Amino acid sequence: MLFYAMILVLILNGLIWTSGLKFIHLFFLFILSFGLFYYLFFRLRALVKYKQFIQKLELYTQKNRWINIISGVILLFIFMHFIELSGSPLIKAFKSLDYYGIVDLRKSITRDHAFYWNYGLNFSLKAIIPFLILYFHIKGPRWFFYFFVALSSFYALSLLQKSFIVTIFLPLIVYTVYEQKWKILLISVLIIFSGIVNIYFATNPVLRGGKPAKSIVVAEKKGERSKYRIVVIGKAITKRLAIIPGEMVSEWFENIPSKKPFLFGQGYRFIAPFLGKEYVSYSLELYPIMKPKYAEKGIKGSVNAASFMYEYANFGWLGLILSGFLLALIFNFVELIFFQHTLLKICLNIFPMLMLSSTSLFTLLLTGGWIINILLFVCFSGSFIKDKSIG
Repeated sequence: MLFYAMILVLILNGLIWTSGLKFIHLFFLFILSFGLFYYLFFRLRALVKYKQFIQKLELYTQKNRWINIISGVILLFIFMHFIELSGSPLIKAFKSLDYYGIVDLRKSITRDHAFYWNYGLNFSLKAIIPFLILYFHIKGPRWFFYFFVALSSFYALSLLQKSFIVTIFLPLIVYTVYEQKWKILLISVLIIFSGIVNIYFATNPVLRGGKPAKSIVVAEKKGERSKYRIVVIGKAITKRLAIIPGEMVSEWFENIPSKKPFLFGQGYRFIAPFLGKEYVSYSLELYPIMKPKYAEKGIKGSVNAASFMYEYANFGWLGLILSGFLLALIFNFVELIFFQHTLLKICLNIFPMLMLSSTSLFTLLLTGGWIINILLFVCFSGSFIKDKSIG
């Protein structure tokens, strides 16, 4: 609840920054719905006798050896994915000075390959790899932990998405802060920082001496060039965290239903077939409206928004109430599973909490790996608790 409250504050900041108080009543309708349903489920949770069942499950999973098989599968997947991509896209981007070519390269990583590669990279980077990094830090062996961190970091950076390198280290960072393992924490932060800087330089050839795209404003004076690079990176990171989540919410409110009608269930891939209609993704359809300059050049992309906006896109203000209900239900379910393991609960659920600012709840649960995260904890929690007294 604390982490999600912080996320909502950031969304509110960006929302007000972008559109003032125009949509504030809709935003607070969701917050009110979420708060009331969470309290209701919290009261009901007190009546459920689940603690003995969880404890027996932990005892059963103490001797689970499937972790080695999962690790081997992930290593094999990374190797095969590099073959499928014909090498590292990060290295390819560094070799290019064509801005729009690099943009297309980033899109091609998921656009030009079979769906199972996309599902695999999502499951790996958003759930399994972060879990394994934390697991091997706690249990060892130490050499494999460092090897796995190095390979996973290179893989995450190679896909040219800044969020991936952060995602794989989030559980470890939370754990090392709590345990005061400053060496590992410092290594993790340095890898993340250097990785993000490398992706910025790789995907912005103007910072490497290339010609800028027409839509990019570049400092003219050579004496300001190094200063400009630092300012660009700093401003981009600040805007991504503090403004863009709320800005996307504002843009969706602005364009739905004025330019795009409510979908009434057609915006859910698993519901649309039962309605006899084709699935519609407003993340894709709003891109030409919100990013016309890129769309004119033939660039296709997506504009994601906070989880509650997907219910709004389908059912209007009633969807905001529905989103509050669903999210409160999920939060309480997570509390049931992790009922006495606060540290692991935060470690393994911090990424899904953050992604709620820019992803559909159902996407996050399924292809976003949240359910996999929970299942990994259920399957291997006994190993954690047996070898380390952590909660």
